[in-house]
Amino acid sequence: MSSSGSALPVSVTPAEGDNITCTLTNTAKPVSLSLVKHAATPVDVNDDGITDAGDTIVYTFSVTNTGQLPMSNLTVTDAKVGPVTCPPGPLAPGDTTTCTADSAYTITAADVSAGAVDNTATAT
Repeated sequence: MSSSGSALPVSVTPAEGDNITCTLTNTAKPVSLSLVKHAATPVDVNDDGITDAGDTIVYTFSVTNTGQLPMSNLTVTDAKVGPVTCPPGPLAPGDTTTCTADSAYTITAADVSAGAVDNTATAT
């Protein structure tokens, strides 16, 4: 062990009868995800040629494993769009998967007044 506390390779040649105690430290590897939300082109439900209340938007989410360990049981939470489905199975470090909102979001009059549909999603 160095004076800074970092681990170094050590070779020990014990003599007969020596008592040797080893301490192993398991340092956790970092885990993290990144999330990019994608909005499809709004569907003009009432066919009036403009995006307005009642029209719909389908959302998908690209989830990337930016950590060093496989991640499983991925979930995306988005209060505005409701349930989101992610593919089953582990996501390897560096890999990306696509999760999809179970239902299209219906644009509200408040969204139209605000000039945008603004919301936040998280991946865990």
